[in-house]
This record gives sequence, structure tokens and C-alpha cells, in this order.
Amino acid sequence: MAWVREAGASESPMHYMAKAFAAACLARRGASVEAEVGSFKGADLLADGKLPVEVEALQGSGVRALRRLRATAEKYGRGSEVLIAVPNPQLMLILGEVCELSKILAEEGYGARFATFDVGELELVGLPEVLRRLGA
Repeated sequence: MAWVREAGASESPMHYMAKAFAAACLARRGASVEAEVGSFKGADLLADGKLPVEVEALQGSGVRALRRLRATAEKYGRGSEVLIAVPNPQLMLILGEVCELSKILAEEGYGARFATFDVGELELVGLPEVLRRLGA
């Protein structure tokens, strides 16, 4: 993936790999993908020129995970869409809390959606589908 640059000093290796995987998932479904979109509030990725995608590896930030996820949603403001991708192990550890946060953000008018990775199928899986697959 030539369009995903080498990990920067502020990115953990997990963040960089998750960002590359998210980009591959988006490209596989036919989306055009831009990386390091400084003009779009610093989004990790931009899908189809309009959907910001933030990858939150939740490692090394020194900030509590839910506070970090909420700050990412708030960065885009109420009424703005953003897809927040969280690697599977991290999401599974705080799944119940992320479900609650998702509801709160929706009630407050934020357009944040959460997703994780299906490594076998090379796709991003939204929170409702994650819950369905888990039988929750």
C-alpha cells in the first residue's frame, strides 16, 4: 500500500498496522482512500472523499480508552459522521462500555460509528454486526 506512509513518531506500531488494515478493508470494498488527511481534521483516513476514518489502537496514549473514543467523536462535532475503528482485542475488552458510549453519542447528536476488523474476510465490521456475531 504505497499511499500509507511509514509510521510516524507519534504512532505506535499497532496504530500504524491497524490503519493500514483499515485502508485495505475500505479499498477492498471499492472506496477511494486517502491517508493522513490534515485538511480533514487530521483524520487517519478519508473514504470516498467524505467519510473520515479514525483508527484508535488505544495503546500508549495515557488517556483512558473511553475518554479517548469520546474525544475522537467530539473532534468532528455534532451531526458529522466519523467511523472509529478499534482493533478486536481492545474492543472486546471494553465492548459493553463502547456500546453504551455509542448510544450516548447518538443521543447527543454525534455521528460516530464504531467498527472493528474481520481479519479473515478483510473487512470492517460495525458494532451492530459485532454484537450479532457474538449473539448479544
